[in-house]
Amino acid sequence: MTSAPIGHNVILNAHALAASTGYNVIFAPFTTSSGNVIGTVVGAILSNAQGAGSGTFTVPSTIQTASGSQATTPGGSYVVELQSAGSSTSAIASPATLTVGSTSVNCNSTTCTTPGTSSTTTLNGNPTLVVPFTNNSNQGQTVIVYGVVHNALGQTVYYTTSTITPGAGGSATAYLVLAGLPHGTYTVSYFAVSASGIAVSTSGTATVTV
Repeated sequence: MTSAPIGHNVILNAHALAASTGYNVIFAPFTTSSGNVIGTVVGAILSNAQGAGSGTFTVPSTIQTASGSQATTPGGSYVVELQSAGSSTSAIASPATLTVGSTSVNCNSTTCTTPGTSSTTTLNGNPTLVVPFTNNSNQGQTVIVYGVVHNALGQTVYYTTSTITPGAGGSATAYLVLAGLPHGTYTVSYFAVSASGIAVSTSGTATVTV
């Protein structure tokens, strides 16, 4: 993920590292006057023989400042750096960035929630599209998930909704029931909006055969 609230777990994947080497995960790093790269260490990664590694860290509620003190993590974009263990100056060439959510329950942008990978199931005899959504806000949200169904000609033939309430930094699953459609293959576009109709996610698509 590229955004998350404070306290949320984030999976970091890295490639082209030194083989079989341990790295510290540094959140909000900065370079001192002596050339040392320091910051808030939030985790570690051990690369494999091919130089790839993966690890999980929690978005910290406080970060180290240049003066050496701790400060509350404000919302904004932060660099997430890797530094080989035992080194004070080395850092990888292409660090990742993470946006720390500072939005409220009135979140009103398409970064508020993120749709996950969809799947299909059957509920009460009806084909149903199942879509998880992650809340990137630091407050709980109530959102309406729409599923807009298109036939093979791209014509809109049906829509369905599901209301979910993911907690801060949490996830909830939308069940979009497709009832009464003739047999065939359809493309379903799904997205989330707030109760006032503002888009709070990007759109995803899925193919469903009825």
